[in-house]
Amino acid sequence: MRIYTRSRMKSRLVWHNGELVTFESATVSALAHGLQRGSGVFDVGSFATDAEGRLALFRVRDHLQRFERSHVGAGLVLRWDEETLVQATREVVKKSGFSRGLIRWSGAVSSMQRDVVPADPETDVTIFVDESRPRAQSYRVAVYDDMIKAPGSVFPPTLKVGAAYFGPMLARRRALSEGFDEVVLRDADGFLAEAPTANVFFVRNGELYTPPLGSILPGITRTSVMALAESLSVRVHERPLSGNEPLEEAFLTATSYPLMPISEIVGMRRTAPGPLTQQLQALFACAEVGKIFRNWIDYV
Repeated sequence: MRIYTRSRMKSRLVWHNGELVTFESATVSALAHGLQRGSGVFDVGSFATDAEGRLALFRVRDHLQRFERSHVGAGLVLRWDEETLVQATREVVKKSGFSRGLIRWSGAVSSMQRDVVPADPETDVTIFVDESRPRAQSYRVAVYDDMIKAPGSVFPPTLKVGAAYFGPMLARRRALSEGFDEVVLRDADGFLAEAPTANVFFVRNGELYTPPLGSILPGITRTSVMALAESLSVRVHERPLSGNEPLEEAFLTATSYPLMPISEIVGMRRTAPGPLTQQLQALFACAEVGKIFRNWIDYV
């Protein structure tokens, strides 16, 4: 694993408001509205290198469309159009020198404004590329009955708004302190919702189950996995899950995993990854470099 020293980070390039600048230059005031009031949105995508050495951006347009929806839903103004941001992303990924990694788009009101509602809602936009890092082979996942995801009346679950992650941060901190790797929060009705930055899937009788939309983020990796499962003729069910159902396998989906096998959840342990999880992992690895579902890829 590489350690990012301050000097190494200084040499990195990011796209900031239309220009490639050093990481050190892409700053905002400590009194920026985005920091003081939480008027910021973000999204996270990924890229990998295919067999021909081409850098493949995975579903970059879907991420950027969600980035724009998050702006609109938060009452913020994104001044850059999708094509400009796609080209900027290509440029930053190419300049990074990484063969695979994560792309982080952030938009926040950088000026100091006293009101909760910013008078000028236009955001500063930054695109940053981070190198992929090794992860565990499987996760132990906690579920707490008193750790509830904020309902849509508080934070619309379809938006990636920075302020929405405070409650999940507290839940994950509790899980980590108790020796778990991750936590899945419940919704207001007591059913499983999602992890702080991931969706959850169960496998039962060879079929796939995942919580329905309404209290969860419609994750891009989630919909990709559902499409891959259907390509295997595996039935996918979107239905409320209590966490007490009999199950054969379980996994999380997120841009950074992208599929993380679950070895323990709600006190039940199992061998992970299971056979269907492994099949989907292999298919996803093909999809992220355009071997299948080529329409998901934009090349640098």
